[in-house]
Amino acid sequence: RTFVPWMVALSLIGIVYGALAAMAQSDWKRLLAYFSLSHLAMATLGLFALTPLGITGSILQQINHGISIAALFLLVGMVDERRHTRTIAEYSGLAQVMPVCAVTFVVMAMSSIGLPALNGFVGQALILRGVFAVNRWWAVAGASGTNAKVTSSANVARRNSPVVPVSKYGKSHRSPLTRKLTSPDVPATHAASIHPRADLATVSGRYRSTAR
Repeated sequence: RTFVPWMVALSLIGIVYGALAAMAQSDWKRLLAYFSLSHLAMATLGLFALTPLGITGSILQQINHGISIAALFLLVGMVDERRHTRTIAEYSGLAQVMPVCAVTFVVMAMSSIGLPALNGFVGQALILRGVFAVNRWWAVAGASGTNAKVTSSANVARRNSPVVPVSKYGKSHRSPLTRKLTSPDVPATHAASIHPRADLATVSGRYRSTAR
């Protein structure tokens, strides 16, 4: 227990730093890497709360993170394989040419940041409840870091959303990548890897929310 305050402090720093660093990225894989840092820092926060709720939430957070972040990396890798770019700005208007890919990306991103009714919510909620039982200020700081992560995601989505409709912003908003991208939406080989993760994120999130 001597090192618990230090590990909690490092976890809180990791949560906030990962979220803020992600906001500054222009590369999708770098952004996802910093989000991973923030998510796993949340898991260590719950682990070092040393409460049953915190530890349970930490385990769920790690499992759910593996589901969500793997799907996001697969989706980015799929588009990168076709167009050889990971620049966030190049993905604007992606829903116009790859609607299934874009919608799946948004669902998994919302799962990753902990939207209620998706799998990422329950783990984070248990972590914060477990931490609150030990020290309310640790829980407040952890929740603030979660808010920073949500703000970062919303900021990136607002500037370079993959689901921005062209009719709303005009053709100039549609990136050169999406204007030239004519390949199929999600091939069967990729769908076999991505869609089960999306289904698991939605079904397990609803089941756990109902169970609680």
